[in-house]
Amino acid sequence: MFPSGSVPDRPTQPKVGIIPLMKIVEYSPRYEREVKKLIFDILKELDSPPAPEEHTDEDLDNIEGVYSGRGGFWVALDNDKIIGTVGVKEKSKDTAKLKRMFVLKKFRGTGVAQKLLDKALVFSKKMDYKRIELWTSHVMKRAQKFYEKNGFEFIEENQWAKRYLRRLQNISAGV
Repeated sequence: MFPSGSVPDRPTQPKVGIIPLMKIVEYSPRYEREVKKLIFDILKELDSPPAPEEHTDEDLDNIEGVYSGRGGFWVALDNDKIIGTVGVKEKSKDTAKLKRMFVLKKFRGTGVAQKLLDKALVFSKKMDYKRIELWTSHVMKRAQKFYEKNGFEFIEENQWAKRYLRRLQNISAGV
């Protein structure tokens, strides 16, 4: 266990450092087309097969509605260009679901994903969730390592994806 209010040191630091002009902002409908393009382009790049029962893109047609209430959706911007996304959706009273965590290839390893994840974890803690879970495709090996380094534990898998879970008791505003 870690002392109250702390998180473990991250074993890896970004290779290049945080993009100087990068900022994370709440989703706005003006980003809809660019968000969809980024997500579909990355899925195509990774040749990630969708899980039939899990994979619909209805959430991308109604981001504001699907990720409202105890949910949220953010985009990482570099000079007003979307370079990453992350969403948090309510699964149950105590469990949030991390969704749509994507970063453009040329920005991977720069700290963008870490900033997006930190935003989602702090938000989830503020919304009084006790844990956060996610599913990630078997082909997303780098993402699996990233989540494990950030305290997520492998729970189960099916033929399409792996499920991870992280408890939120050690999350503080400063992640």
